[in-house]
Amino acid sequence: RIDSSVTRAVTPLKPVEALASNVPVIASDLPALRGLITPGENGHLIPAGNIDAWAKAIQEMLVDPEAAVLMGKSGRNYVLKHRTWEQSAHHLSEVYERVINLAK
Repeated sequence: RIDSSVTRAVTPLKPVEALASNVPVIASDLPALRGLITPGENGHLIPAGNIDAWAKAIQEMLVDPEAAVLMGKSGRNYVLKHRTWEQSAHHLSEVYERVINLAK
């Protein structure tokens, strides 16, 4: 992703889908993606526009496919723990409850 105000604020769905599919993710190091990707655990965060860093991250995955598989599994575990509809509904419910309590 390029570094823009929109890409800094909006979390794309494709990395979530990749993580859920056991695929490690190489992503631009932007705020919207930092909550998804833990470098070295389920993928890599690369400075946006840094072609050399992107090439290095891809090469690391190709050279060490076992580490890539472990990152993929870690990503799937993260999504199953934090990005399910049940988790989203629970989080949203907590937010609404806080708002209601503040209004009282």
